[in-house]
Amino acid sequence: MSKEWYTALELSEAPGLPSASFSIRRKAEKESWKSRKRQKGKGLEYHISSLPDETKAHLAKQEIKDLCITDTAASDGALAVKSIELAEKLDGKGKQKRKAQSLIAFNSLSGEQQTKANAKLVILKAREMYLKPFVDVNRLTAGESQFIEEYNRKALGIESWVYSAIKQISWRTCRRWAELLDKSGMAALAGNYSGNKRQGKIEQQPDLQNYLMAVITGKPHLAQRPHVLHRMVEEKHGSYPHWDIPSPSSIGRWIAKWMADNGAKFSYLTNPDAYNSKHRPLFGKMYPWIQAPNDCWEFDSTPTDVQLRVNGKLVRYSIIAAIDVYTRRVKLLLSPTSSSEGICLLLRKCLLDWGVPNKDGIARTDNGSDYVSKRVTAIFDMLDIDQSKANPFSGWEKPYIERFFRTLSQGLFELLPGYIGHSVSDRQQIEAAKAFAQRIGEGKKKAQQEALALALTPEELETIMNDWLEHRYNHTAREGLNGKTPFQVYTESGYRPRVVADAHSLDYLLNYIGDASVIRGQVSAQKVKYTAPELMNPDWDRKRVRVFLDPNDVGRATLYPVDSWDCFIEAVNIDLVGRAIDPAAFREQRKLQNKALGEFRRSAKKLQTEFGIDTQYAESLAADKAKNTLAAFKQPSEVTINPALNGLTKAAKTKQAPAYSEAELKKLEQARKQIEEKETQLTTQKNHLHRNMHDKARYLAEQSLERELTDKETAFLEDYQKKNHIGKRTIQEIMARRRQA
Repeated sequence: MSKEWYTALELSEAPGLPSASFSIRRKAEKESWKSRKRQKGKGLEYHISSLPDETKAHLAKQEIKDLCITDTAASDGALAVKSIELAEKLDGKGKQKRKAQSLIAFNSLSGEQQTKANAKLVILKAREMYLKPFVDVNRLTAGESQFIEEYNRKALGIESWVYSAIKQISWRTCRRWAELLDKSGMAALAGNYSGNKRQGKIEQQPDLQNYLMAVITGKPHLAQRPHVLHRMVEEKHGSYPHWDIPSPSSIGRWIAKWMADNGAKFSYLTNPDAYNSKHRPLFGKMYPWIQAPNDCWEFDSTPTDVQLRVNGKLVRYSIIAAIDVYTRRVKLLLSPTSSSEGICLLLRKCLLDWGVPNKDGIARTDNGSDYVSKRVTAIFDMLDIDQSKANPFSGWEKPYIERFFRTLSQGLFELLPGYIGHSVSDRQQIEAAKAFAQRIGEGKKKAQQEALALALTPEELETIMNDWLEHRYNHTAREGLNGKTPFQVYTESGYRPRVVADAHSLDYLLNYIGDASVIRGQVSAQKVKYTAPELMNPDWDRKRVRVFLDPNDVGRATLYPVDSWDCFIEAVNIDLVGRAIDPAAFREQRKLQNKALGEFRRSAKKLQTEFGIDTQYAESLAADKAKNTLAAFKQPSEVTINPALNGLTKAAKTKQAPAYSEAELKKLEQARKQIEEKETQLTTQKNHLHRNMHDKARYLAEQSLERELTDKETAFLEDYQKKNHIGKRTIQEIMARRRQA
């Protein structure tokens, strides 16, 4: 640069320095900048060597800019510099783009390939640090040779996994790696695997791809049998002569790749339960609006995974459960079945222990008949609780209670006697652990007796579940609660629940059994009639009332007008007064649908029909039958030596075939006809012995396998199949045996 000295005023607008002159002078004095007195005027000038690098670059650019205004050659040089800078900038952007794409490609590599690339990167970083002192003294080649030698002797202190991945290196290899990393990014260090991406025979033939997709979606079990698929492709080759048939191994690789790319769709078609648990998309939190305990409760029921001892038998009970979503607190009830009565008892426990749900809170329930019963729905309405019903078969719409059931099974049930597994595969694994002798006959009876002796009673299991909830579950950290326990979340919330003032009034409420009409001084509820002196008043006649049973006496009921809570009547049934009862009621059921997956199902079905997947086997056998001209497999044979057979053979040879006259032959023919008439009569009598028309139809279908049916019998079968679509299939399956025979 031609100018080397600058005043504080000239530097005041330069980047990297304060904007005020006095601040620049203070900075120069503090940092001991090289300075001199100005040649003209007062003050000091500062040498460019003392300035920050950012300021130096700015001053250099400014000088070139000023020079370009007066010097044509400098102007041309500046344009050349700008074009070079632009090219470098574009190349830099291209590099950046390639590196970003390389990073995406790197993440899709296998674990082995990623390890190899990471090992090369570690070597390049170590090489860069190792060569720095050699570069400063201009001895790069000597430094490279020394680095290579020490690496190959494993003397550099690099981690052992790097040496395991890259055994030996050379200076040319390291330079090539550095160039690849700079130009193409991390994925290039893993090697050139682009050759594996070329299309195979199947990828080049869309018709063949569609055929294979139709087969594996229509018959999923064949997805693991490439040799069978190869044979089926060969059988179809006559209809599609343009197909270039791949090998079984190629088909297997294509199927594996297709399954990896379409696993969710394939699972949706072939195993909906697996799709729901593994592939169904998750859309964040189910209830993002909850802010406090009792904002949302979820209710559901599930069979126990443990068999219990009840009246000398092993049975499965049902667990009715409720969870407070905000805190993950849980209440359980063990019941023989999931019923409205059990649900109401659980609701009573929740209301007494947790309080009433908050204003605008919801109770998310299943859609089953026990959860949507009139009694349960009415109780939610009277308590002013918003009951939100999940769609049928949509467990993901109440995820917290479903997840709790899994926690309960894995955390408790798996350790208890009588555990039978949470799924069919679990059950099969448990059964497979038993010896064959324990699964049949006396061994099975003995095993059942042992299981019965070890099994828990319902009361014991309910006690164990409540203890597990109180002393383990409530004090175990949950990932969904940010590592806190349900107990911590509730105590830290400072929540004040709205409690029920009178538990006895709640007992009455949960014994609500519905509405009824007062007719001639009586109310009929659950086939029991209640009366009271007040009901004899004509004002009550034909009036609709709500009926609540006394929780301690089935012979008493409290009646409220449906349009008012201001008055009530105590009604009684003389025959039932004094007998105790229990409370009751709630609901269940669900369903799912997905338009995209439904479209995939329809397209797969269309392909299956187009290629005739279900009829291919029969067509293939027919083709083999047409080509087969051999009568039988001809094998050499020899006469067996057996005294009994030899003796019978001699006896047969000594006998002559009997000769009959024409008169004798006529008598034999008459006798044969009499026998056939008797058989017809017996058949007719048997028809009258059938319990119903379904038994008769099955009997005639089976008889058609052995003899020709009469016109009357044939007409009966045809008429039966027209009128009974469900039984028609059974008849057709029986008669199909005749065609196969």
